Amino acid sequence: MEVKKKKVSYSASGKDKKPTLINWNDEPMIRGHSIQAVSRQIVRTVRRVDVVKINIVGDMGMGKTTLARTLSHLIHYYSDKKYGIPFTVREFTKEELLNFEETVMSLEPVNTILIFDDVSFISSKKNKDKIEEIKQKMTEIRHLRSKEDGSDVDVKIVIIMITHYTLALQKYLRQAQFSFFVTVGSSEMDNMLKLVGNHYQKLLFRFQKIIANALDKGKFTFTLGKKDKFFTYRYQKPFAPILFHNVDKLRIVVSPMRDWIEPNCPTCNNSQGNLTKEDRVPVAEFLADMEHKFGRGIVRNAVRLKLWQNGMNVYPKSVKRCLTYMNKYVTDKLPQFQELADHYNYANDTTRVDSVHLKNLDPGHVKSVKHK
Repeated sequence: MEVKKKKVSYSASGKDKKPTLINWNDEPMIRGHSIQAVSRQIVRTVRRVDVVKINIVGDMGMGKTTLARTLSHLIHYYSDKKYGIPFTVREFTKEELLNFEETVMSLEPVNTILIFDDVSFISSKKNKDKIEEIKQKMTEIRHLRSKEDGSDVDVKIVIIMITHYTLALQKYLRQAQFSFFVTVGSSEMDNMLKLVGNHYQKLLFRFQKIIANALDKGKFTFTLGKKDKFFTYRYQKPFAPILFHNVDKLRIVVSPMRDWIEPNCPTCNNSQGNLTKEDRVPVAEFLADMEHKFGRGIVRNAVRLKLWQNGMNVYPKSVKRCLTYMNKYVTDKLPQFQELADHYNYANDTTRVDSVHLKNLDPGHVKSVKHK
């Protein structure tokens, strides 16, 4: 997996050692607007706690779902790359949130990013009992049930809720460690100030103007250091302005579409089911190529592991029973993971795929990842 380095365009001040502008996939942007840095911050929280909640708020048609897919991609990418914590991604609707217990029961016991789209109007009186059920199940969601024997398996969960306004959800459900706002409506200003603090009033008004200019002129501009230097983004080509709040601070970031970052992410494509058979590399050709390079046994193990990471447990029943035993019976006395690795001489080395192993089976579909 190729990681392309950031390139410096120029600095706002000679005294500032850090560059103001960087490149992402050869597209310039302001360093302080990095959605990658925000995603890495979220991943650091994911590493320390089992359940992380994220809210995405804004008007219809302003890119909330697009942002959710970008965030889920960056979170699962950086979580696995930096900490070796893999995630699968699943997208759901308001109806599946209302049937939360059934939805949770459908999940495999693996680390999962859950996206609940368009859930603004679930807090009606007729859904009162459903809301109480959701609140109860959310307190237990990190214990997903094994489909083999019904035992609980501890996993990590990231929940992304997409709504149209800040108070759309019941108070407990809208609690979150991180929030993103794609718009700030005039009727939302008071709610936003209560959430982020009155000292951010100027920033909120500024963001409203940025969105207005983006929609009217197709671009939005920021001052760089000295007031005689400016930087202009083309709206959604590829970046859109977003407000990011992490309980402590509120700031502007910019975000592209997930497909612009990585057109063919298997984890994300699996969550959306948005690739037709014609869009995909033929499975027989893909696996034959891998088996030629690595051997059939290694490929079978790698495929099993990748399927498990994405919510499909295809290991033999004997392996599943052994894993259940580890989880259910000896959790409190289980040795440290490093001790288990040392016993079998397993090396946790950094691994890369050399260029000699890379083969674009279909140049139109298989592309290198260019994360930052």
